[in-house]
Amino acid sequence: MATKSESKVTETATHVVSPYALFFELEGPLTGGRALIFDTLQRLLKKEKLELTPTLFARHGLNQPPARCVAGLIEALEGEGVSAEKMTEAFFNGLRAAAGTLKPVHALAKLMEAARGHGAPVMALSCLPEELAAILMEKSGLTGLGAQLHAFHEPDALFPNRELWLGVCRALTRAPRRCFALVSTAIACQSALAADVRAIAVPDDYTGYHDFGGAEWFCETPADLPVDELIGWMGPV
Repeated sequence: MATKSESKVTETATHVVSPYALFFELEGPLTGGRALIFDTLQRLLKKEKLELTPTLFARHGLNQPPARCVAGLIEALEGEGVSAEKMTEAFFNGLRAAAGTLKPVHALAKLMEAARGHGAPVMALSCLPEELAAILMEKSGLTGLGAQLHAFHEPDALFPNRELWLGVCRALTRAPRRCFALVSTAIACQSALAADVRAIAVPDDYTGYHDFGGAEWFCETPADLPVDELIGWMGPV
């Protein structure tokens, strides 16, 4: 029978650290985040007698920090007198209240589990305030699945940009070319490719028309995420 010290040695010896990493968008379709954001904004704007349509959301609600997104929507809807600051705070409160409704799709959960089994870190990127993003991570079960969080809450920067991708690669001490990003917008795809991060396109109803040129895979739906292929790519060097 193995002693406790022998068990510890065996466990340490079999621990795998992969040179690869996996990234995904916390507010993207793989978690239900984008639908939650749209529903929350639509409800808040309706209280001000402003109608948010999917088309307007696709035009003004993507790849922008929350405050600029809210201000842009109010302006586009001609919401004169509506406070963008108060609306943004109400938006954050609405997301906190509904955090438990977020749930990663089965394909993402399966991919995360397999990546961790290979020793590859998994990181969620968010443009929300870190405290709020952490609540969404916890309530959705993503923290329990082993995902790390990188919140990039800058008031004037597009999200995500090249510097963000490079920053998370450096934080994980991974070469960009050995990192895979599950992206749902053209800007996310283009900025990942500009950082030499490998992109897997997973659009939704708001971004299906975007240009994902350069992506290594295009998924018609989140269920089409190529789990087995990705795990094969992240196999031993």
